[in-house]
Amino acid sequence: MLLNILYGYFTGIFMGVALAHRGAYWSNFQAFLTALGLLLCVSLRLPFPVLAGAQVLTMSVSIIAVLIDIRRTAPDLFPNIRHWDSSAVKDILKPSGYFGLITICTFLTYQAPLVVLQRILGPVAVAGFIVMRLVFSMCRQLLAMFTQSMGAEITNLYARNDWPGLARLYDYSERFVFFMIPVVNTGVLLLSPLLITVWMHKRAELFSPYPYVLSAAISMVISLKEHKYQFQFSTNTHESLARTMFFSYLAMIVVSVGIVHVAGVVGFLWTWLAIETVQVVRIVRLNMELFAGHDAVEFIYLRRLVGICAPALLLSLLILQRSSSYPLLWQLGISVAAGLIIAGLSWRLFGMNTVLKKMAGPLSRKFA
Repeated sequence: MLLNILYGYFTGIFMGVALAHRGAYWSNFQAFLTALGLLLCVSLRLPFPVLAGAQVLTMSVSIIAVLIDIRRTAPDLFPNIRHWDSSAVKDILKPSGYFGLITICTFLTYQAPLVVLQRILGPVAVAGFIVMRLVFSMCRQLLAMFTQSMGAEITNLYARNDWPGLARLYDYSERFVFFMIPVVNTGVLLLSPLLITVWMHKRAELFSPYPYVLSAAISMVISLKEHKYQFQFSTNTHESLARTMFFSYLAMIVVSVGIVHVAGVVGFLWTWLAIETVQVVRIVRLNMELFAGHDAVEFIYLRRLVGICAPALLLSLLILQRSSSYPLLWQLGISVAAGLIIAGLSWRLFGMNTVLKKMAGPLSRKFA
């Protein structure tokens, strides 16, 4: 984990010379190398300490490789102890500490709940919860790929004080991500009985419609939140964001201890959904403060997103109560059909024709 923090710093150096994509390539290289090493170790049935050692080894190799590339590509920014400035340490550590607080939220969101569920409900509930969470983590990762790709551009526009450009990026990216959220999550929700059957080699025994609909709702809210907080994160105005996320997730874990005793996994899912919704409200207000005096943050597309997601989730619940027992090809057909219908509605609701035209102009000039 410590090497990973250091590696993230090294790949971030490329942003200083407008080569953020190069840092992203190295991040992908490290992830691929780690996956390859773990796959080899698992196939040989090696013990867990060896797996951990393999991760350390692949991370070390990645660090050496990225440092060689920095030395070649941006020698002026190569890390050197001679550049040490003790007077700047305090100013650096404070915002970095808040970034660390955001990192701790990953533990509070994805690891601490497993401890609570294991202690109270046992391993069967944990196994079902992990499978359910894995299904929708694919949705979030797909949408996060688009959201995180904006980070370097947000930083660039903010540093140049280009508020009209930043407002356009906010508008077009919001509409694109909002278009994707109901399409991807609803499609995967309806497809989840099939996915579980394929993964677990069982006939959807781990599937129950109601918890999966709640998980889809949580995934939608998190994808919305991740788009919004990218503008705080990438402009280094993240202190309020970090406090909001950390203390709200801490409250979620404390409250869930009692809720899980009473309502089980469903009770925890409702608690998680409520906390994510509170965070979205707060982060949208932080966005408004960020753009205050430059451009107003509009809510028309946020209202439309809620207007399409809520009915889609309710209809999916009704459909899944019957379709989860259908043949797999029928389930696939229903999922694809629902995805196409929602995509058609979302296309018009979020004005995707305008977004694509705006995106096509710069791309055509770039590749001309």
